[in-house]
Amino acid sequence: MKMLYLAGLLSASLLLANCQKTTTVTTLAPVVTTAPAQTVTLPAESVVLTGKATSTGNALIAGYIWSQVAGPHTAAIAAPGHSTTTASGLRAGTYVFELFATDSKGATGTAFDTVRINAPWATATSPHLSAIY
Repeated sequence: MKMLYLAGLLSASLLLANCQKTTTVTTLAPVVTTAPAQTVTLPAESVVLTGKATSTGNALIAGYIWSQVAGPHTAAIAAPGHSTTTASGLRAGTYVFELFATDSKGATGTAFDTVRINAPWATATSPHLSAIY
């Protein structure tokens, strides 16, 4: 009886040794949002860029980076490592800024903010236009 019991334990041990447990961990990217597109008219040459990131799962937002990805002139971004910052030195044209966020598990997310800077004579209520007509 002892031999049969030991043989059973040995078989169970071999079965457990051959079993593999696979665990898949999925890290979801942070959800990044920015404020709606903005339109301003010169002489105003700066805008406030506002965004936020929400982590998924058990992660925390570890950092932000704002960068300019398009535009007729290179803007100065006051605090690129914050969720809210100011872009200045803007000239007439359309700019696109990207907010990149990283969470504590290394997952990343991104969103874009579009800013249109109008020349002062491009608005319908401009006194320059009414003086011409």
